Amino acid sequence: MNLPIPTLDLFIKFVFVFISSINFMKTTFLHHISVLLVFLFSFIVSERAYGQTTIPVSISMDTVRACQENIITARFRGSGSNKIRINTHLLNVAGGISCGTSNGLLPEFISLKDSMGGNIPYSSLVIDTANGGLAFHVSTNDTCVLKFKIRVDCSLIQTSNVNNQIYLVHHWADSLSSIHYTLNGSAADSVVNFNVIYPILQNITDLIDSVGYMEHIGLDFAFLNSGTDSAKISFQVFTDTSSYCHAFTEDSLKFKINTNGIPATYVNGSFQNIFLAVDDTLIVTQYVTSNTCLGDTCFAQILFAWRCSYSDSLGTAFCDTCFGSAPVSYFLNDRQMPVLHITRTIPVTDQDANFSLQCINDTANMQLWEFLITTTGKGKLDSTVFNLDNFKGGSFSSLGLIPASTIEVDTLCTDCTVQLTTWPNATALCSSYVSDPVDKVQVLLRSFGENDTARIRFRTFRCVEFDTSLYNDSKYYSTWMQETAIPEESVDS
Repeated sequence: MNLPIPTLDLFIKFVFVFISSINFMKTTFLHHISVLLVFLFSFIVSERAYGQTTIPVSISMDTVRACQENIITARFRGSGSNKIRINTHLLNVAGGISCGTSNGLLPEFISLKDSMGGNIPYSSLVIDTANGGLAFHVSTNDTCVLKFKIRVDCSLIQTSNVNNQIYLVHHWADSLSSIHYTLNGSAADSVVNFNVIYPILQNITDLIDSVGYMEHIGLDFAFLNSGTDSAKISFQVFTDTSSYCHAFTEDSLKFKINTNGIPATYVNGSFQNIFLAVDDTLIVTQYVTSNTCLGDTCFAQILFAWRCSYSDSLGTAFCDTCFGSAPVSYFLNDRQMPVLHITRTIPVTDQDANFSLQCINDTANMQLWEFLITTTGKGKLDSTVFNLDNFKGGSFSSLGLIPASTIEVDTLCTDCTVQLTTWPNATALCSSYVSDPVDKVQVLLRSFGENDTARIRFRTFRCVEFDTSLYNDSKYYSTWMQETAIPEESVDS
């Protein structure tokens, strides 16, 4: 049944006609009663709707940016007494908002002015941080220019490149429901959406795949801003709590923006303010030293977290409740052991080494020997041993003597240690020339590896002495064997 829009006059006429018709159409009484009720309901609803004042609101604002302050301007005409409540919320946030009791938005009143720029008095201002709400009372018939800000939290930041458009939703209402606000020409709707642009902190960490024993390395954890806006944030990093299953000694932490940035010291677990433009990368480097074999069962994890970086008291409290985070897991392998190299540098040729022209019993011109020990490859050897053994040890027929006083060990390394041990040769001849002959020499190098060098020097003496016990017995001048050993490996020469 189609009814005209009722007015009070039309309603009175309808009632008069209805009562008159009862006397002539008693058989249709119930039908008329139902028509009257429908008409009465339509009248009441219409009178309520027509009694609500409609106020258009024009809202203008900059692009809505996450982790930033967004200034909003709203223009509307007062209707004598306005009790305005503005609620805001975010729509289409992947993973939701991590803000405790807040919805991730912090409104803040700035000003209320008239069309000439003068201040308009207002009262009963309320900031609702739980619902992103702003409420106040104003009594005026003038054009009002309201300015307020909305801070959008950083917890909506994503860590992967997802095509996810987020919206900021406004809802204007009157606390007494006597005023209906229409926003930006949306006629019967009081909700308007604004697109939100935000950074994306994409994890692009690409760590080295292996670490050598005692190797000092930097683990670079990298986060690229691949979003549509810069990131003005305060970040936080917690390193692996087990220090990679207790295999690492942690040295220091540093951070920088992009690979060519200047590294700055970072304290584990602290908040650090940064500005990360679009396509810039935050690199957090953890410097560690591997102090044991890694094995293949440890999976480590750091935690990367972020929040907004407002400095005022209201903003700081807001940031303390809203944050985003992303764990970064990693696994490392043991690197192959460094390769040990032993090089004889003096004598240079094998001919000079095997056939000495040194005069007998000449202490002034004893033959000089020099060996260099180096490695190639990353990491360090826990220990390596350089041995000189007299294979005719304990025999006075061994006439090639090494005086202990001629043995020198020099190192060029960062943190290696040297231990020199000698064993005397108590039966050696020529004691009048050499008072300290040795039977064995051992040089123990610890934490020896990349870029380290050890130089070992000693001299040999050709001994000749008249002794009847040497008759019919072999005499030896070249009875020394050099052996270098490392764990599970040895090199003979």
